[in-house]
Amino acid sequence: MEGYTAALTAAGATVLNMFVGGSYQGSWLARVRTADGREGWILDAYGSCSGCDAFESEFAYDRHAYYSHGQNVYAEDGNFVEGCSECDALKARLVEFGERYLAELRSELDIVLDVEGRGYIAHDDRECIEAALPLFTTANRARLKEALRKDG
Repeated sequence: MEGYTAALTAAGATVLNMFVGGSYQGSWLARVRTADGREGWILDAYGSCSGCDAFESEFAYDRHAYYSHGQNVYAEDGNFVEGCSECDALKARLVEFGERYLAELRSELDIVLDVEGRGYIAHDDRECIEAALPLFTTANRARLKEALRKDG
């Protein structure tokens, strides 16, 4: 999830919590705070290749990121080399990628309504939601537990 965290951070957000369900593919749920102080949630999926993972699709074949400077520029702290035009271009793409997620930031209630409205809750989503339960308000935590119980 390093790439997604790096993208959100590059876009000016602080990742407050990150939960991951699954193994080589699955779901991730993040609670973030934007640069302007908004807090919200992102629930999305990840995969193991560029065909099923948004970050891999966007950045997987960019050899500069991993090989030109001998370091992972997508690490959470960013390892972009100052004055490198390719690093500058990659960082701009990373910011844009993160901003797309932040534009779709969801409230706690949005997550609850999403889960309640599903006929089936995938195991990967369930893992993320169960791990994040302590962060939800008491009322929303109860609603999520009930939705998970009905589905489980």
